[in-house]
Amino acid sequence: NIHKINTSSSVKFYSKKFLDEYSDWYFPKNIFYEDTPFNFQSLLRAKSIYYYKKPLYIYAQRENSSTTKLKTDKNFVDIYTTTKATLDFVDKSQFKDIQKIKKQLLIYFLNKLNMRFDSSFLNIKNAESVINSIKLFDLSDTDDFVYKNVEKKTYYIYKSIKRLSPIQFKDYINKKRLKEQDIKIQEQNKLIKTKNEVIKQKNNEIQNLRNQNNIQDQAIKRLQNSWSYRIGRLFTYPLSIPLELYKYIRDYNLIKNSGLFDCEYYLSQNEDVKKARVDPIKHYLKFGWKEGRNPSAEFNGNEYLNTRPDVRSADICPLVHYLKYGRK
Repeated sequence: NIHKINTSSSVKFYSKKFLDEYSDWYFPKNIFYEDTPFNFQSLLRAKSIYYYKKPLYIYAQRENSSTTKLKTDKNFVDIYTTTKATLDFVDKSQFKDIQKIKKQLLIYFLNKLNMRFDSSFLNIKNAESVINSIKLFDLSDTDDFVYKNVEKKTYYIYKSIKRLSPIQFKDYINKKRLKEQDIKIQEQNKLIKTKNEVIKQKNNEIQNLRNQNNIQDQAIKRLQNSWSYRIGRLFTYPLSIPLELYKYIRDYNLIKNSGLFDCEYYLSQNEDVKKARVDPIKHYLKFGWKEGRNPSAEFNGNEYLNTRPDVRSADICPLVHYLKYGRK
């Protein structure tokens, strides 16, 4: 199963003694898949191979690197070059079952081609390189073997290579790629359509809420403009003033007697209050806590509000809330 082994030389350790036994290693520069012939040379020559399961190599993928950026023309030409070098090595060597080895190499070659087809379009030169690469194998009765060992898509590409001319094969691949791209575009359009429908539904919900709020606002305005509401306010408004005054006096005395309001600290921290000669408790109760000022070094009103969203949303003085409910 040599076609299943990663051909990269950077994921293997080689014995230097083993490498020094041979002087004809094929490892050219400025070519894609340069380690493919070397990989098969070393696999077929080695007397023993050990597979280590633990990961030792971290593969960093970069954009626009030689392995991620596909230079279409060179990719196909170099596949032919490296395939020829590998098969030349096999033919010159005296291995047993050469036909079996070539069949395995053919599977590797077809899978490598299929990776290129997934991301590129062929021109005539590339189509000729692909067809010439297949001819290098010179194998008969391989259809069943290929069918059992590759994806169906790869198998049908292989069959088309064998029966079509370079021009026909180019058109075949290009039409296939266009069809696959069209399918992907349709799938993307479906996703976009679904997202748009969700957005439209949410916008409708928001609009419905706005309409409901407008109806409620109009109802409140009608109520406020009615004579019954105005007459009721004449009776309730005078009562609300002493009620608010009572609450204010109660909260003032609660803070004053709590021992948690330090007048000297408050004035030292707030120079404007000191200059205005305002009662620090009154200032804190009416304005200070809303402006983020603390009543003493012991009580941090801002932290109290930040850790208790219910108090912040209720718009209650944090020290008053603490004294009434919080410490319990």
